[in-house]
Amino acid sequence: ALTTVYLPAGITEIGKEAFEKCSSLTHILVDDKNPKYESYGGVLFSKGRRTLIAYPPGKKDSTYQIPDSVQRIFEYAFQTCENLTEVIIPDSVVSIGKYAFSCCRALQHIQLPNSIKALGFCAFEGCESLISAVLPQTLKKIEFQIFSKCASLTEVTLPKDMQELGHDMFLNCPNLAAVRISEENQRFKSVDGILYDVQKKELLVYPPKCSKKIYQIPEEIESIDSHAFNNGAECTEIHIPASIDWIYHTFSGS
Repeated sequence: ALTTVYLPAGITEIGKEAFEKCSSLTHILVDDKNPKYESYGGVLFSKGRRTLIAYPPGKKDSTYQIPDSVQRIFEYAFQTCENLTEVIIPDSVVSIGKYAFSCCRALQHIQLPNSIKALGFCAFEGCESLISAVLPQTLKKIEFQIFSKCASLTEVTLPKDMQELGHDMFLNCPNLAAVRISEENQRFKSVDGILYDVQKKELLVYPPKCSKKIYQIPEEIESIDSHAFNNGAECTEIHIPASIDWIYHTFSGS
């Protein structure tokens, strides 16, 4: 099985998912004369370590501290790194690419610093052991399916300044009990762990493990987001008010 990759000086472009499914890969090494890339601790970076490009999937370490020089975590950078239980992200990081931590099945906790301004879609998709996540308070947009298939996720705290919520953010998260958000947020509100728009006209997320067995959708609700009740196994009875005239994929998987 492939354990080490050595990149010569002439390599100047590495495409996404270049090391996909290399489950035994522990080291990515780079010639010192390469003008674009460098290796540090067997991990692949851009020259100067501003961008973390690829963490070898076969590394045995359970914890990884990202260097303070890093400003960007490249798309797919930690994909399928199944031994990691914790990744420590410094406040130098401003962006995390799409699928950056997807299928890190042992990852249990993630705390993102307030320096992060952009978080790519499906960034934590398939992190089956992820229990909780604290998102940066300054993040204004959350892309779609960012926590999809996170089977152990129980609670998420959304950013105070969030303005846009991606569709199906919690798709197939059967143990989610609450979605929290600061009362200072001007676009969304959380009541008993259920997420609505701030005017309470739209029901956005009903967590599957919400304690309510019988749920009366508030009369002021005019629309329900698609997959709002996805995997809503704990709720046995839902009363829909006359104000609702259209639903789409609302109860899929319930």
